[in-house]
Amino acid sequence: MKLFIGTSSSEKIDKKYLEGSKELLDIILKDNDLVFGYCDRSIMRLSYDIAISNNNKAIASLPKIYDEKNDYLKVDEKYVCNSMMQSTEKIISESDAFIMLPGGFGTIFEIFSFIQTKISKDHNKKIIIYNMYGFYDNLIKFIDDLYNEKFAEL
Repeated sequence: MKLFIGTSSSEKIDKKYLEGSKELLDIILKDNDLVFGYCDRSIMRLSYDIAISNNNKAIASLPKIYDEKNDYLKVDEKYVCNSMMQSTEKIISESDAFIMLPGGFGTIFEIFSFIQTKISKDHNKKIIIYNMYGFYDNLIKFIDDLYNEKFAEL
């Protein structure tokens, strides 16, 4: 199975997120290939290292703006796209499921893109938001509010 891991590339995050992510990634990337944003920092790099150490494939998709000097990771496939939207579309087509760990604006963009494209029946893939240390509590409440207030439907 090809799992997209959406997460942070910030090196400034609290180390607890790296440690918590490692526990999960050690399990889920034991027998699954990685689809990711091709970054060698933070939790993104951790997911790459774990996938490679288990002899799994690493598949990268990223907007060309982030590809300036990024030829340092050895991946099985690399898709350099014109925009974040195109990169997200490629991620959707390449992945069997989406696992969202703590992350920033790019991760939030991906979460809502995956949800909306699933609602639109563009795919029927699992979207897993790993709410480590309550990181996504407010986002989950917001999504619940959208449904409860009838701004969103299934």
